[in-house]
Amino acid sequence: MNKELQYEQQNPVRRLRNYGAGALVVIFISLGIATIVYNNNILPFYPIHLITWIIGPLGVYTSIYAFFGGRDRFHYLVYGVIMIIGGLMAVTYTFIVPMTLIGVLLIVLAVIGLVAYWRQK
Repeated sequence: MNKELQYEQQNPVRRLRNYGAGALVVIFISLGIATIVYNNNILPFYPIHLITWIIGPLGVYTSIYAFFGGRDRFHYLVYGVIMIIGGLMAVTYTFIVPMTLIGVLLIVLAVIGLVAYWRQK
């Protein structure tokens, strides 16, 4: 028997198994909320904000999946942070210079890279 399978049978760990299914659910929920918000005139509709409604929650889900998904933690964490910052840029471009958010993104990616490097040693 596979050692991993034996370990999981002895010590059950709650892991998210399928990234794609969860991501699809997150996108549908996010677009459903966006539809409700815009149809009830809670927020004015700007087409660029649809990027945030898709990429923002997907980035949060990807970052959470990085910790509970099992393998490739840093891979999912990097892409989750990139999506979160991209979603924020689509909303805050009128009052925060996008280069500021890109600078924050580079700093966060450098820290994630250092942590990955230290954990590997």
